Amino acid sequence: MFRLSGRLGPWKIRVLSATHDRLFGKVPFDQSEMRGSGPPLHPADWVCGEPLAFLIEVGDQRIYIDSGGTPAQFPPQERVDLAILGMALPDSRARLPGAIERLHPRYVLPSHQDNFFRPLDAGFQFGALTDFSRVRRDCEQANRGRLILLDYFRPWTLPKK
Repeated sequence: MFRLSGRLGPWKIRVLSATHDRLFGKVPFDQSEMRGSGPPLHPADWVCGEPLAFLIEVGDQRIYIDSGGTPAQFPPQERVDLAILGMALPDSRARLPGAIERLHPRYVLPSHQDNFFRPLDAGFQFGALTDFSRVRRDCEQANRGRLILLDYFRPWTLPKK
């Protein structure tokens, strides 16, 4: 379940094993090493890497970051203040109600919902596979946590309890 746990200054960080979401039935960019020696120039050059999930605690604030992991590996009843959950693919959207039920977040920040093939200065646009209306509906039905959507260039601070 937990792969690593440790402290970094005031931060307590737990690293959890995860599995990446599937795209068209397959883990995207699932290859063992990069092709070529420079940065990836084409999608076929990308490597998925090892997906992980993180629970970060500082003071009385708890943040859960899902980078493609599954909350089924998360201990039950671990309430968090902020859940950052991937929403780009159908697998992650299907997990959303269970993740919200398990984590009881005060705030939910959907990640990977943007079109990350566009430059940042082009402004925010939902990705082609994102079904944000479903994400919003599932969050409202769970009646847990406030859904937030951030602008790239505007900071947001997790409010104190």
